[in-house]
Amino acid sequence: MMTTLTSNASGPGTGLSAGAVGMKAGTPIGVDITARAIELCQMGRAGASGDAVFRQVRIPVSPRSSTDWDATFTRVAAIMRRRGFAGHRIVVAAPGDRCVSALLEMPHKTQDVPIARLVRMELAREHRVDAAGIESAWWDVPNPVRAGAGRPVMSVGCPLTLLRAMERGADAAGLEIVAIDSRALALARGVCADVPLGWQIVCDLSAGVPTVIIAHEGRVVIEHKAGDITIDALMSKIAADCRCDPLVAQKLSELIPLRQPPDRRAVSFIVPRVGRAVREYIDAVVRGVGQCFQYHRHRYGQTPGDVARLVVGEPWLTERFLECMTAEEPEAVWKVVCEGHGVARGLAMWSEVRQ
Repeated sequence: MMTTLTSNASGPGTGLSAGAVGMKAGTPIGVDITARAIELCQMGRAGASGDAVFRQVRIPVSPRSSTDWDATFTRVAAIMRRRGFAGHRIVVAAPGDRCVSALLEMPHKTQDVPIARLVRMELAREHRVDAAGIESAWWDVPNPVRAGAGRPVMSVGCPLTLLRAMERGADAAGLEIVAIDSRALALARGVCADVPLGWQIVCDLSAGVPTVIIAHEGRVVIEHKAGDITIDALMSKIAADCRCDPLVAQKLSELIPLRQPPDRRAVSFIVPRVGRAVREYIDAVVRGVGQCFQYHRHRYGQTPGDVARLVVGEPWLTERFLECMTAEEPEAVWKVVCEGHGVARGLAMWSEVRQ
C-alpha cells in the first residue's frame, strides 16, 4: 500500500479524494487513536432521516508516551470483532502532535510543477523539516478580505516513517487502511455536521496539546496549538506537585474547582496546587481562542458573534473551560459536542467519492 495523507476537503485541482455524501451502511470505520483512548465509529443510513451512527465505542487506555502500532491495531481489530463493526476497512487519523500545518499562499498558475509538490516544499520550509521526509495534503480556503495575488490554501504534513509504521501495524492486524486523514479536518467534519453552515470555532480538549480550530463549513482554515502541555503532562505535573499517582491526580482534577474558597486556612495544600495547575492549562486555551478570533477578524472581517462555538473533551475539562469562557464572554454560547461526535465520527464520514 502506498503511504498517502489524504483529505476529503474538496477544491479544484487538489488531487485528493473528496466528499462525505451518499453514505451507505457499512462505510469504512473511523479509528481515532490517542494517548488516552481508542475511539471507533461507523456510519449508516437510517431510512429518510439521513446519516446516523450505528456503531460507536470509546475505550480508555493507559497513558503512554509512544505508540506500538502493531499492538495498537491488534487491539483495534479485537474491539471491532467484539463490538460488531462491519468489515475491515478503516480510516485513521494521523497523530496531531506529530503533524505540522500552515496556511499558505500558492501561485494560481504552477506551470510544470504540480501544486501538491509546491505545497509540500513550502510547508517543509515553514517548519524547517525535510520535504522528502513528509507526506502532505492541502485544500483551498476562503479568500481573505485583503486578498493577495496568490491562492490561499491550508496544508498539513506528517512524517512518512510514522505513516508507514501505522500501515504496517494495520496490515499485521488484518486491517486495510483506506486513508490516513488529518485529525483536525476529521474533527471539524464530525462536529460541524450538526451546526449551521458558515464559520465555526472548535476547541479540542480531547487529546494531546489543546487545539483551537476555525473552520468554514467544516473545512479547517486556521489551526492553532493553545499552549504546549498535554492532558497527560498536566496530570504528571500535578502528581509530582502533590506527591501522588497520576490516576489520583486525574480524580483530584475532576473534583477540585478552579475557584478556591476564601478561607485558605481550612484547605489542604493539595487543593490550591491542583486548582492552580488546571487553571493555568485552561487559561492557555482561553488565550488561544482569543488569538484565533483576533486573527480571524483581521483576515476575514468576521466578528466573534458570526462564529458558531463548539468544544470537545472530557466533561470535567469542558465544564472548566466553559466556566472561564463565560467570565470572558458572558453573552457567548458554546455548544459541548457529545462523546462520539468528534474525530472518529469525522473519519467515518470520509469518502472516496469526489465532490
